[in-house]
Amino acid sequence: MSFDLRSIFVYIFGLGLLLILIKLLKSPLKWAARFFLSCALGAAAIVVFNLVFAKAGLYLPPNPFNAVTIGVFGAPGFAVLLVLASVI
Repeated sequence: MSFDLRSIFVYIFGLGLLLILIKLLKSPLKWAARFFLSCALGAAAIVVFNLVFAKAGLYLPPNPFNAVTIGVFGAPGFAVLLVLASVI
């Protein structure tokens, strides 16, 4: 397989574009990974809460909205959801 000068420039240009794209997407991908990790931890917190406080009659439905709320707002979001669950 022979490479001419034009195909070498095309490969170098494509590699440069790929590196620029990775550099631009590095921060948003980090943010998205952190967001999904915090949502997963929020869902785990809901499951643990339901296991621990099941006999006390406290229950928080495990759904994506609750997981995101707890993942984003942390303990205050958890408290708000508990108050809302007890009122409704």
